[in-house]
Amino acid sequence: MESRIELAEAVLKEYCRLKGELLDNYETGITDLITDLMHLAHKEDLDGIVLSGMAMLHFEAEKMGMHN
Repeated sequence: MESRIELAEAVLKEYCRLKGELLDNYETGITDLITDLMHLAHKEDLDGIVLSGMAMLHFEAEKMGMHN
């Protein structure tokens, strides 16, 4: 099984491919994907800020080795 980082990288590359763009800059690619996920959250009547806060808490916990 691929690591979560490898899965995220594959998703980012596929996202850029579907947009017809090369992933030549991770900063831009990640920003664009997060932006479009925020648009999707808004469309689904979800609070993207709350979701991003939850994701940050999960990231910090995982970074400290609390979760796999």
